[in-house]
Amino acid sequence: MPVKRTPPPRQLWRKAMEDAVVVPPLPRCDPAVDFYLANPPFFGSSAFEAKDAVKQLCGAGTSRWDPERKMWGTTNPAALHRLVHSGQWHPAGLQKHHYMQLLLELKARAKHAELVQAAKAAALKAKREREVEEKLKSDRAAERKRRAEEEAERKKEDARAAEVKRIRTQQEARLRANKEAEASTGVPLERTVGLVPTRAEVETCGELGFRKEAIAASATVTWLGLSDGTSLEGRLLRWIGVLEYAVRDANPAIFFDPQALAPLQRERVDQFVSEINAIA
Repeated sequence: MPVKRTPPPRQLWRKAMEDAVVVPPLPRCDPAVDFYLANPPFFGSSAFEAKDAVKQLCGAGTSRWDPERKMWGTTNPAALHRLVHSGQWHPAGLQKHHYMQLLLELKARAKHAELVQAAKAAALKAKREREVEEKLKSDRAAERKRRAEEEAERKKEDARAAEVKRIRTQQEARLRANKEAEASTGVPLERTVGLVPTRAEVETCGELGFRKEAIAASATVTWLGLSDGTSLEGRLLRWIGVLEYAVRDANPAIFFDPQALAPLQRERVDQFVSEINAIA
């Protein structure tokens, strides 16, 4: 029969190290025993009368027969332990003083295999626990981000609603003031377009730099919106409110920072005043 090469010793230990599984090393054993165990099937000699018992001990599906050497053998280490322990079968190539060493080595390797399996199971369990923990962290972070985005959007909506309410309240107040003034004097307040402005509106437009001629000419600027229910000055100031909010909306990083927004809003208002003054 061809001579079988002896594989590197402790293959199971080296494979465990490659898998990064921490297991204790196997103790050194007799070279003859190590060579025998490294070259399955494990053949041995036995009496002819014991052939049936030996074959049964070799195990169903793991028993092997060598017709040249007339020997029964097995590929199962557990069956090998039973064969040696029976006393009816003797491992080929080993002396009697090797038998006890062989049994001890089989027991040690079986225990070692259990340790490797347990270490692998522990490593797999730890890996799965880490994956579950990372998944939970990721889900919590995504939930926090979603809630923050919803909260920011809610604040924007509240700000828009408050701005609309402020403008509507001002318009309603001006309309009531004009009606009260007409009722008290009995003389209709005449103006071709829009209502009579309040003193505050006139002063605010003057402070912003609107010229009186430009305010009157703004009646022809359709994109400023309807003038019903408000004065021409109120119409311009309403549009300024829209522009100021547009500046806020275009700068989400400082949306809730009035001090940071003030210079940007003032620059846009000055530009709008120049545009209106230019049409007069």
